[in-house]
Amino acid sequence: MGGTIAQVYASRYPNRLSGLVLADTFTPAFVNRRDRIEWTMLVNTLILFLRLVGYNRAKGLMLWSGRKLEGDNTTSLRVEVFPDMDTAAAVNALQAVTSFHKVDIDFASITVPTLILYGEHESPVISRHAPPLAAEIPNATVQEVPNAGHASPWDNPGFFNGALEDFLAQIARSPGEENEPPVGPSGSASQVEWNRSS
Repeated sequence: MGGTIAQVYASRYPNRLSGLVLADTFTPAFVNRRDRIEWTMLVNTLILFLRLVGYNRAKGLMLWSGRKLEGDNTTSLRVEVFPDMDTAAAVNALQAVTSFHKVDIDFASITVPTLILYGEHESPVISRHAPPLAAEIPNATVQEVPNAGHASPWDNPGFFNGALEDFLAQIARSPGEENEPPVGPSGSASQVEWNRSS
């Protein structure tokens, strides 16, 4: 949910930012009809399941379904990383995710350098939103985090932190220096970029 909050904040208060990092997030707009159907079915099924069995008992199914969406290629999705909360709070969190699609964001107003990261094994429900984000945010670069899923900072902290450090160094440059788009750690070949400003 942090990425959704960051998008709203950045579009409403662009002058308060020097840069923006969006990791493993999605846009408010559905990419296509399939996206709308998958989101609606996934989230509504999870909400129903939570209400039926409770949050603590539902963690196992959420873990299993998350791993299946990522093709069983990641290890960061573990029961112990799920936050402690009661069922009502978990349902409210998922309902907040569903309501994000009603939010109107002016991505063109986000003019600061923006780094968009997503895991190589991220579910298409999330990863299909990276190209539209990059296309709509004027100074955005997208990087795929290798060997990572939805929790890319935990799946591949070396790459993720290196990409973040490179990005922060790039935006910390003085205004007189050439503003090159950030590259992956040590120019990693697994980087995928859609850079509208190039």
